[in-house]
Order: sequence, then C-alpha cells, then structure tokens
Amino acid sequence: MKNLLNPKWLLFINSLPVIILFILLKNNYDTILSLLDESSIKTAHYIGTFLLLIGIVNLIYALFSIFKKKKVSLYCGIFSLIINILFLYIFTQYFRDIFLFSIPQWMISEYIQLYPWTFLMPSLFYSLLVIVLRLTPENKTYSVWQSFLYAVLIPVFWFLIIQVIIPLRLNLPYNFSEHLTIVFIIVTILLFFFLLIRGIYILTLRKNELWKKYELLWKIPVALILPLLGLYINNSEFKHWNWTLFNQKGGIFGDFNSLWFYILAIINGSLICIPDAKKTNTRLLLFLGKSITFAYTLYFFLVFIPFLPLSIFAIVILGLGFLLLTPLILFILYIHELSKDFLFLQQYYSKNILRITSFLAFLLIPTFITIVYLNDRKNLNEALDYVYHPDYSQEYSIDTQSLSKSLQTIKYYKQKNNNTLLSTSNIPYLSSYFNWLVLDNLTLSDTKIDYLEQIFFGYNKDENRGIAQNTFIPTLSKDSVKISNIEVKSHFDIQQKAWKSSVDFKITNYTNSRTAEYQTFFELPAGCWISNYYLYVNDRKESGILAEKKSALWVYSQIVNYRQDPGILYYLTGNKIAFRVFPFLENETRKTGIEFIHKDPIQLSIDGHAIQLGKVQYNNQLIESANKNILYIPAERKQFLSKVQRKPYYHFIIDISSDSKQAKNNYIQRIESLLSRNYLDVSKTRISLVNSYISPVYSANDNWPNVLKNEHNKGGFFLDRAIKSLLVNTYLKTEEIYPIIVIVTDSLENAIIENNFADLSFTFPESSIFYHLDKNGVLNSHSLISNPKIILERNIYPDFTAEVLAYPNVEKPIGYLTDDDSACYLLKKEMISLNEAELKAKDWNSSLEIQGVWMSQIINPKAFKENSTQLVKYSFLAKIMNPATSFIVVENEAQKAVLKNKQNQVLKSNQALDFDDETERMSEPGIILLFIFLLIFILIKKKKVRLN
Repeated sequence: MKNLLNPKWLLFINSLPVIILFILLKNNYDTILSLLDESSIKTAHYIGTFLLLIGIVNLIYALFSIFKKKKVSLYCGIFSLIINILFLYIFTQYFRDIFLFSIPQWMISEYIQLYPWTFLMPSLFYSLLVIVLRLTPENKTYSVWQSFLYAVLIPVFWFLIIQVIIPLRLNLPYNFSEHLTIVFIIVTILLFFFLLIRGIYILTLRKNELWKKYELLWKIPVALILPLLGLYINNSEFKHWNWTLFNQKGGIFGDFNSLWFYILAIINGSLICIPDAKKTNTRLLLFLGKSITFAYTLYFFLVFIPFLPLSIFAIVILGLGFLLLTPLILFILYIHELSKDFLFLQQYYSKNILRITSFLAFLLIPTFITIVYLNDRKNLNEALDYVYHPDYSQEYSIDTQSLSKSLQTIKYYKQKNNNTLLSTSNIPYLSSYFNWLVLDNLTLSDTKIDYLEQIFFGYNKDENRGIAQNTFIPTLSKDSVKISNIEVKSHFDIQQKAWKSSVDFKITNYTNSRTAEYQTFFELPAGCWISNYYLYVNDRKESGILAEKKSALWVYSQIVNYRQDPGILYYLTGNKIAFRVFPFLENETRKTGIEFIHKDPIQLSIDGHAIQLGKVQYNNQLIESANKNILYIPAERKQFLSKVQRKPYYHFIIDISSDSKQAKNNYIQRIESLLSRNYLDVSKTRISLVNSYISPVYSANDNWPNVLKNEHNKGGFFLDRAIKSLLVNTYLKTEEIYPIIVIVTDSLENAIIENNFADLSFTFPESSIFYHLDKNGVLNSHSLISNPKIILERNIYPDFTAEVLAYPNVEKPIGYLTDDDSACYLLKKEMISLNEAELKAKDWNSSLEIQGVWMSQIINPKAFKENSTQLVKYSFLAKIMNPATSFIVVENEAQKAVLKNKQNQVLKSNQALDFDDETERMSEPGIILLFIFLLIFILIKKKKVRLN
C-alpha cells in the first residue's frame, strides 16, 4: 500500500477532480451571471479563485514531486485535508449567496450544491490515507484494537452529547455555537476515519501465524456478511429477482436489486476469504479473479464515499451506520490483497505482464456493461430510425427484446416518485452511464415511449392509443384572451422581387386571471415564410431568437412553469404555425409582432381575423430556384397547365396486428365484396399486410388471401408508416396511376398514427381523402391532413373523376399538381443539398431553396437523420424560420444561455430523442469523473510499464 504515496496519485485523485468541479461550477455560474447582483458576483469570484488555487497548488506539488521522485509527504496530506475542508465549509455557507433562491431551478443543475462533496471526497479520503501511512511505519508494532476502540468511542461520545449536553440548552451566542458545532463535527468525523483507516491498515500488516490462522473470523463478516446485509437493507426485500442489469425497484442509496449485485458480492467476498495459495498457477488465477471483481469493489467505494461523513450520524441514530463503512473497509482490504498477490507473483512473472493482465481483467466487468449498453443503443436507434427516419426502400428487423428492456429502463428512470430522499430508482454512475452512452444525456417522452410500445408490442395504453404528438398543438384561444388590434405594413422589395410585411398585434386578457396564455395557430400559404418576431417585455421590445425547435419548446415550457415572459412561433404539420404568448395579467394588453416574406399578395387568417399582406401582383411567373431544385408556381400560372385524369386503383392496407387475429376471414369477404361492387380494374388492385412492419406489396393475382391467412399476427397496426411509404413511393414513380387508399381493420381507433400527413400533402394531388372499410363492410371517408381518425362521411364510395395538373406537360410530366386556386411547390430533385455561401439573410429565393431541402427530407427521412443539423444551419444563415426551427422571445440573458446550451445538446444527438428533467438532472455528476479517472489510470499504468 506504500505505492499509494506515489505523487502520480495526486493528479488522479486531487488535481483532476478539482478541474472538473471548477468547470461544472463555472458553466452553471456563466448561465445565471446576468441574474446576479454585484455582491453575488464578488462572492462567486472569491470562491472560484479559491478553488482554482487549490487545483494549481495540488498540480504544482504533484509535478514537482514526480520530477524529484519524492513520495507524498505528511505535510501534503495535512494541508490538503485542511484546505479541502475549508473550501467545503465556505462553499456550503455562501452557496445561496451565489445561487439565489430567486433563480429558477431549471437553469442550473439540480444537485449543484452536492458537486463539491462528490468531487472533493476522494481527495479528503486520500489525504487521510496519506496521514495514516506516514504516521504508521510498517517496521513497528501497533495495537489494532486500540485504534478500533477509540474509533467506536467517538459515536458513543456523540450519543452522550445528544442525550446529555444538547438538552441542557446552554445559552451560547448563536454564531459562536453554530461555528463550534461545525468545528466539532468536522474534527470528530476526521478523527473517527483516521482511527478507522489506521486500524484497518494495521490489520493488513499482521503477519503472525495466530492471526493468519483465524483471519476468516473477521474476513467473512467484512467481505461477505456485511456487503450482503447492506444490499438487503438497501433494497428492503429479495422478491422479484431479475437477471437483467436493471430492475424495476428502488433503494435507499440506489437500485441494487439486480441479482448480479448479490452474485458479484458473493464472488468478491469469497475471493478475499480464500487463503493465500502456494502454487503459482493457483495464485495467478486468484489474482486475476480479484482483479476482475476489484471493479465491483471500486464501484461501491465510489458510490458510498460521498456518504462516508453520514456514517457516524447513522451509527449514533440508527446503529447500522457501520454498513456505510463496509465499502471503505473492503476497498482497503482489497488493495492490500492485490498488492500481496502481486509481490508473490512478481517472483515468477514479469511485472509488466502482471500489470497488463491485471488491468485487462479489471476492465472485464466495465467492458461487459459497455457492450450491453452499446447493444441497447444500437437497437433503440434502429427502432427510432425505423419509426422517425426510415428508408422506405429498406426492410427492418428490430431486436424487440433489447428494445423492451431499454424502454422499461428509460420509463423507470423517468418516474419522479421513485426518487426521494431515502429511495431512488437510479443505479449510481451506471444510470448516468446508460443515459450518456445510450441516450446522449437525453431521453424519450412518455408519448414517444408509448408510441414505440404500441408499434412493436401492440400495447393498448388508453383510448387515445396510436396518437403520438411530437410537438405541442395549441388550442384556439378562448374569448378571455384575444387580439384587440392589428396593424399591417407591407412594402415590395424590388431587388429580390418579393414582399416584406410586418403585422403588429395587441392582445388583451379580458378576465381577472393573472396567468392567462394566448394560443392560436394559422396557415402560411405557399411562398410565404416568417422572417422575424418580437414581443414587448416590461415595456422593452425583445426580438425573437431563431433557435432549434425542440430546444425552444423545452425552454418555453420551463419559463411558463415559472410564470415569466416568453413568446414563441413554430411549425406544427404542413404549413400550420403555432403562436403562443405568456403570461397575461388581469385586463393586460401586450404588444407583439411577426414579420413575413412572401412572393405574392396573400391573405392570412389569424384567430378569426382576415389579414391582407401586399396589394399589387408584381410577378406571376414560375420561379425556379437558383440550383433548379424546386419550383414555385403561383396560383395564376396554374391556368396555363394541362389537366389530366390519372387512373385510380385500390390499395388495401390490411391490419394483421396482435389485435386482429380473429378477423382475417372477414377481411377477405369485405375486400372481395367491395371489389365486386365497383368499376375499377380488379387486376390493378394492390394489398399491403401491416403490423409493426409492412409486407411486400401483393397484387390481386398473388393469391393474397392465403398469404393473409398464414401471416403471423403480432405487434401494433403501424398505419402511419404504411400510408407514408405508399404516398412517397407513388410520388417518386410519377406514374399515370394513383392509389385509392382503403384501410381494412375492425378498429381504426387502434391504428397507430403520428399526427397527420399534412407534410406530405404534395404527394397526393388528387385528393386528401382515404377510406376505412369497417367490420360491417361499410366504407367511411377520412382526411389525410387533419385528424385522420375522425370520420368525414359514412357509407361513401370514392370519387374516381379527380383531375390534376401535369407539369410541364401531359406528354412528359415531371410532377402532378393539385387543381385549385392556390400557389404550390414542385420538387424537381429527390435529394437536395445547398451551398451555404449562396444563402442570403431574409431573402425570398434562399427561403425557396430551403423549402426544397425540407421537402426532399420529408420524402427521404433517412437523409434528414444523416443531415440533422442541415435545416437548422440553413435557417440560421437565411434568418428564416423553417419546420426545424422556432422564433422565441425570452426575458433575460440567462434564459438565452440555457437555450443555447440545450440547442447544442440537441444538435449533437439523435433527433428522435427528447429532453427530460430526470435525465438532465442526475443524482451524481461522477460518471464523467469515473471514466476520466479510468483514462488517467490507464496512462499512469502505461507510463510505469515504459519506465520499468
């Protein structure tokens, strides 16, 4: 154990944690800086400087000692102990002077006040260990029981003080008694751990035969009984054993219910208790076994080291506090056992070989956990890609067992009621590692988890099963909060030949409610985009920030919870825009405004108000983007295009989910009955069988009834994917035929649909209607662009006479357009990328180019994932809101800083993941520390190998 005096450990245990702690505290401080007063800023600078000096002094001493090849001195241990305790005391005393109660909790890390204790506790422990090693030379004889006896007397002394001294209520000045109490607690805790560590260390030095003969009498309790008892008390019960790494149970210090914790505890303790083998090969196997399970011992040591100061309280109050000391005792004992084995084996094997094999053995458990998590990540991402960013030409096969385990784990961590003062559903460090490696420190929303479970497992969650809203859709504002005045200004920009219009609103709350919110939505016509937004906050005009949409929505919801001033604009589906402002006080009128850029004069309808933008039609020509990716076709130009009537055919989408096992024969009868009553060419009929996946398309000549009867029913009825796949594939083929979509299921309510299909409206120019052939053989119509599950008309037959416009002509069309009096777009290329240097700010032509990118990613969702930041970047460059971004007004610089941090986090992660408080606010920041420690440990070991 004398190797622990090597100064390289100072880099590992002292300097590095201080650096990480400084970075974490500074990041939180920078976020809220604009909210702090001068006194708070000054206090923060003092504390930050103090922490920085601790890190610099530690680093200089460590490097100097390494260069001079000196061991860590007693004075270093004493100095480090005092200085770290002093910092913890000052930080705790002045914490609320910096992170004021008035600062919203969502802006800072929830457990920031615990960060110093988490990161500096290893340094405190190491300082005590240095003092023990320096004051306890190996060449002397010491009394084990004397150290243990004195250590036990300290809790007894505490007990007497609580029972005798405190009840006397001595009339001491408050400040004096407070500081006296803190000093007393610190001194007694340090003395307790000094005596305890010293006693354990002396115990490991015992070499007489009598002591070795009866060493199992103390090894078995310490290495086997106490760890198992600690797990049992933490978990409360042995019921519902689970062989997976995570289990749906909580515990006092973490969720250690998995059977693997008990198995590893038994193996770990057994290896310690096995007597030293004299045979070299046997000793080597024991050494490697201990190296493997040392990861388990080290894990629990890191988990419980922040709680060590509580152990003396627990001993006094509960009498079981000694269980908190078990990881510490076992850690010291394990280091001694490994050192002893190493000294024996180095007589027969190379030191470097022993070090390398031992380190590889140590990595076995972390590597296994990492492989499990990487597999979870792979399967979760495949499932998310299949649902949200699919390649419609690719077949998928998802490992549903791994997906189910991952979803159950995510759901369990999201349960707030499982994380209390004396109970948590997280597995310390491992939960954070899971969130980091599998989820990129994000999570899945509850609706998205339900959505995945419905698709792959067919779970019937509730009456609204199958609807997963990926963005908040506001309701129309009630009469209590409404627009009271509108002013419009429009001017024509001759240079870019487009209109720029600003609409200023006055919105009034006509009730006595002090937390009213204005909510509405409106449609943007083709060729119109939002180029700016503002909101008056406390008589100050605040311009909107163009931000990534998911980040903006999260920040908006957090601000609303704290009743502060945000306003937001964002796309829903298609060209529908959500518009929200909060809050409105009693009878308050607030001013806000939106700037639009549009090619032609247009009329908007916002909250029942008809708003005219622009007056004169300056240009009604076809507009082709500079890169010839997309066309803008004004309404007036449509009259010059030729009409064509494409041939319709039935495309039946048949439900073969787990809910439809008994309906197959009836499906066949319904379809044959419908085909016999209509005039469409039966030979052109197409059939898709749909559950979690979509079967290959069958024709009427493929004996599809037998295929249907033999198909296995499983999962949910993923109608959303089936319709999107059909629409996209039809659009890309540009054929003179089009599908009449007929859904065959007993319950369309149980079909899985996300929102609607308005984003794909350009792929169904004939009609936005699809049909449901219900269990009575009745054909009902539904809308693709709004509330797909609501029946429009009952017992109706399709209209086969719809006409479309062929562009550029009937002979060689490159696309078909809806025959109506509205402007539209025509995508000329399937895949589009832009030259960022050519994009101009608030430029109509640049906006058209970006619209083309959006449309190309709608029909190629996989490309959207591969270029997930592309649309956001284009939006920022052009300063135009698109479906990937949002305009948001926030109240102060701190909120802007949080928005920026959240945005950076989203842009680096899978776009299908979401924000969630439980993932963002981890109960311990130590996962970063754990793996950086591991990296430093590897570097130290490699350096030793080279030196030897």
